[in-house]
Amino acid sequence: MIYLLAGLVYAFLNLDQIAVGPFLLSRPLVVGSIIGAVLGNAPLGFTAGLSAELMLISVPSSGPAATDLALIGGLAAFWAVEAYASRGAAVVLALLLAVPCGWASRRADLLIRRQNDRFGDWIVDGLTAGRERILWKALATWSALWFVKAWVVFAAVSFLGLKVVDWCLNRFPLRVLDGLDRGADLFLVVGFAAALSHFWGRLRPVRTEQP
Repeated sequence: MIYLLAGLVYAFLNLDQIAVGPFLLSRPLVVGSIIGAVLGNAPLGFTAGLSAELMLISVPSSGPAATDLALIGGLAAFWAVEAYASRGAAVVLALLLAVPCGWASRRADLLIRRQNDRFGDWIVDGLTAGRERILWKALATWSALWFVKAWVVFAAVSFLGLKVVDWCLNRFPLRVLDGLDRGADLFLVVGFAAALSHFWGRLRPVRTEQP
């Protein structure tokens, strides 16, 4: 049940990317915090979402190098909250597992979008016939398909990923878990450093070569 509930939250916020935004509702910090609150541990969800936000602040949300930032924040928060042991190691493991999941999800999205020729032809045919309302129908249809896709993907991946995180927490030696706990304390520090570097690079004037 919790997988479906968290999936609904993620799928709704993910509509910000295509239907109603962007209003930054699909950022890792927002998605992680809300999912954490829904699951009953808002502080841990906020920590996981903030860690993902800061570590990935330089990663674009669109383009060839893009990744599904909302999925990363949501999965990291879900696994950190629902993990067998509520400790810093769970946050680190959740983030390490969520990042490749976000990358794979965006690659799958790109493959699916390449098959949209029929959808585009349907819109063009409707506009050619003078049916302007076809645009609203197309938006509603595409949003519904996107919502269902996001819901199913999150529910399935969150279920499987939680098994992996719990297995690691149960099988890893205590010294490894203690090291991951300490690493979790450094995550936010490193993240803030990455964020400062990112914004400082944007604020510095561009150097031009003098003739």
